[in-house]
Amino acid sequence: MRKILEILIVILVSLASPVRPRCQEQTTLPDNIKSIIGRNCSISGCHQGRYPAGNLNLEPDKFLASVLNAASLEVPGKKIVDPAAPEKSYLLAKIKGEPGIVGARMPANRRPLSADEIKSVEAWVLSLKDNSSRPGAPV
Repeated sequence: MRKILEILIVILVSLASPVRPRCQEQTTLPDNIKSIIGRNCSISGCHQGRYPAGNLNLEPDKFLASVLNAASLEVPGKKIVDPAAPEKSYLLAKIKGEPGIVGARMPANRRPLSADEIKSVEAWVLSLKDNSSRPGAPV
């Protein structure tokens, strides 16, 4: 009976522990991406604070948790940043202003990101797949 109780306790503890996606734990946000997001997205009235636009907080300390493997609220079936298929990430479509986005190109009501800024964000997003394709590599 004691053995069964111990097994049940282990199962309950494991079920009660918060599960964080491996990708989110091990991925870091490069300084150049933090800078781009900080200057253009996580600014007052946009994606910051208690009530961010689109319920999407892009402050540097919340960015990864908000976008990695997160479902787009605008386009069901799309992920904001999809490490498994980064080229299909909705974030890239929104900053490029591609057909099929809902709402405005991002950043809204501001100048679009420069070609170099878009290339930097795209390179970072695409690098997530490179990391996830290596056995044992962080995602």
